[in-house]
Amino acid sequence: YHCTGNWREDHGQALFGVAVNPYLSDTDTLVFATAGFNRVTVYQSPQQQQGNTGSNEIEMVQCYADPDPDENFYTVAWSYDADTKKPILAAAGVRGIIRILSPASMSCIRNFIGHGNAINELKFHPKDPNILLSVSRDHALRVWNLKTEANIVIFGGVEGHRDEVLSADFDMSGEKIVSCGMDHSLKVWNFNTENIKEAVKASYQTNPNGSKITFATVNCHFPEFST
Repeated sequence: YHCTGNWREDHGQALFGVAVNPYLSDTDTLVFATAGFNRVTVYQSPQQQQGNTGSNEIEMVQCYADPDPDENFYTVAWSYDADTKKPILAAAGVRGIIRILSPASMSCIRNFIGHGNAINELKFHPKDPNILLSVSRDHALRVWNLKTEANIVIFGGVEGHRDEVLSADFDMSGEKIVSCGMDHSLKVWNFNTENIKEAVKASYQTNPNGSKITFATVNCHFPEFST
């Protein structure tokens, strides 16, 4: 491995997150996004030809600046619209608001508000591109449905994290969630219980015609395993 170059964003602040778009074919250009300050920036680079040891040209193709200058994005994650196949970016940070961005239309298409403090990481479900996991300084994990804006599950409470949750991810099957935090603990949550599977299914039926009826969010207080 060798370093092919380095780039500095003009805001002069720390970059907390970077994510490569994994949904492009091998023949497509490398596309990745960064999160830092109040910006989410998308870059692209042509894939290197076999045997080419020279540097690639990195091109900034889009930059989203949050309307609040006090926002500081910590994390960014890629998904795609299951109907149109167009890419989707989710970003969140210190304000605890999840921004859903459409690079195709160059706009913010949805906002998710629910966490009571900063959001440290976002992860999409490995099999359902509409299911988004967020973890927060408020000690909780939340799972959202991008299509219907339903907050499906909240993991936390009685046996949940006792300090801010720093990171979490799904397993390859999407049935388990592993989280860790400032309380020095690892926790494994079951995302495949009958109760949660019914809630995921119900989340696709909610808000079909723009109704603002509150979705019955499932609260899960007990992990399967905790250190």
